[in-house]
Amino acid sequence: METAFIGLLFVAALGTNVPLGMWRRRLRRFSPAWFVAIHASIPVLVAMRLAFVPAYWVIPPEIALAVVGQLVGSRLFPPWAPTSRRTASGCPPWGSEKVRMWEQRRERRDG
Repeated sequence: METAFIGLLFVAALGTNVPLGMWRRRLRRFSPAWFVAIHASIPVLVAMRLAFVPAYWVIPPEIALAVVGQLVGSRLFPPWAPTSRRTASGCPPWGSEKVRMWEQRRERRDG
């Protein structure tokens, strides 16, 4: 039975962080909302671990899966964003800030 709870904890660590990573991608770095997007799943995961799994060896894989969930979520296309909208550079709008920044650097460098 403990194995099932450990599996549930690992699925929760990955599953809760994917949508949070998708949200984090659209936020300004180091803003308060950005920190919330990173740390919002921690109380839920800690409560689940304390309630169901007494073993301490699950903490490192749980943290690793939370990080993987954030990374996977940040690279997924959000389902609520329209796919037909594109910016002048041809990139989707949710990544356009970085593209615009690189284009401005290139214009300043090339003159």
